[in-house]
Amino acid sequence: MPTGAALTGIPNTFAASQTINGNLILGGAGSGVQFPDGTTQMTAATGFGGGVPSGSMILGNSPVPPPGYTLVSGSAIGGLWKSVTPMPTTRTALAAAAVNGKVYAIGGFDITNANASNTVEVYDPSSKSWSTAASMPTARQYLGAAAVNGKIYAIGGVPYPSINVLTTVEVYDPNSNTWSTAASMPTARSVLAVAAVNGKIYAIGGFTQSGSIGTSLGTVEVYDPNSNSWSTAASMPTARFGLAAAAVNGKVYAIGGSGNFANNLKTVEVYDPSSNSWSTAASTPTGTGNLLAAAAVNGMVYAIGFPIGFSNLGVEVYDPSSNSWSTAASLPTGPIWAAADANGLIYALGVTDAFPFISLAEEYSPPVTIYIYIKN
Repeated sequence: MPTGAALTGIPNTFAASQTINGNLILGGAGSGVQFPDGTTQMTAATGFGGGVPSGSMILGNSPVPPPGYTLVSGSAIGGLWKSVTPMPTTRTALAAAAVNGKVYAIGGFDITNANASNTVEVYDPSSKSWSTAASMPTARQYLGAAAVNGKIYAIGGVPYPSINVLTTVEVYDPNSNTWSTAASMPTARSVLAVAAVNGKIYAIGGFTQSGSIGTSLGTVEVYDPNSNSWSTAASMPTARFGLAAAAVNGKVYAIGGSGNFANNLKTVEVYDPSSNSWSTAASTPTGTGNLLAAAAVNGMVYAIGFPIGFSNLGVEVYDPSSNSWSTAASLPTGPIWAAADANGLIYALGVTDAFPFISLAEEYSPPVTIYIYIKN
């Protein structure tokens, strides 16, 4: 950019006459000065033959420079975690979802009161603060959650101290701050993965239990909010619970988990709703056992952290275009139980892994490369 130029993302309404000492930069679709008669002036005479002086630099997000420019360099920014205001209620085994740029922490196990929770707390990144929303009707832990059409669906789980898992589906509407009941999931389960694609919600795997008998599941069931009904999809090849799922480019990626409490799986399987079929993707570098969290941003899948009892706080990143994994910055503080993406950032929720347990909330800014071009 020319020396002394400034950029701003703040809109300006001219309430009165204004004098600008410096450069006025207009950018974006249809940029120009509009006059009272509706005409717009799109160009201005300059002494530089093209509007940008030779030798000046501009920024872009592509390695291909615009006509008349030469690429100078590219710099990666982001790729970092930072701690933000922690959840007010200290809990594990919760679910998370994002709507309208806010992150909702839902249910879980309330460590302070040693019971299943129906608490719903909302993090607003713009104010960096939490507030309390209407409580979920059914207190439960190890549930799943997903957002579709501006509403959050809380699915399954177990109402500790009972060990009988639930088919319960409850719906939160942020506009009215109210919960309602939706059609029950056909298969009762907890520690399942949930993801939304094309306006439908996919409940994947998990653990079903009746009395003292439990079974890992490969079952996949699909909820359609338009008809308030469930249907059955092709089963996941590897039955497992404690897995995570994220959706990218219309496909669902089921990551990690455990098949029998003893093994931490590296398995990654991909569901394509258009063909109702599963395929195998590259395995995660690290065995990702119980209660891994995942989120998707910028076409990449982030597998995030581990629960209490696991020391690995690593974050691994899957690129569907190359079917490969890489390592991202590790979590700064402690294990994560749930994650959601909002406003292009990832928010991970958990607690410290040593008594006395303390709530955590971490924000991740995915890496972005900014390119610099120079005017020829």
